[in-house]
Amino acid sequence: MDKEYAKSLFGKGYSKLIDKLYNRLKPEQITWIKPKYWRIDLYINWTEEEQDFWFDIERESENTCEVCGKKWELKNESGWITALCNKCFNKRKNV
Repeated sequence: MDKEYAKSLFGKGYSKLIDKLYNRLKPEQITWIKPKYWRIDLYINWTEEEQDFWFDIERESENTCEVCGKKWELKNESGWITALCNKCFNKRKNV
């Protein structure tokens, strides 16, 4: 999967994590990447040594604001649960 396409699936807050992923793995190893349950969900062809790295990316995304990349908290946006820091959540509310 192409890195730029993968980045287009997420907010800019996950860009560094996706860069980190593509710097370590070959694009052909990444079968699918998608947003799921407020994190990056990965499907990859991996070796045993890459498994911990893969899990680390998923876990790190669980604590990252999808807009700015800072620490987040779950927020309710008109019935949708989103992963946003307080600052990004307040900006969205005021728009």
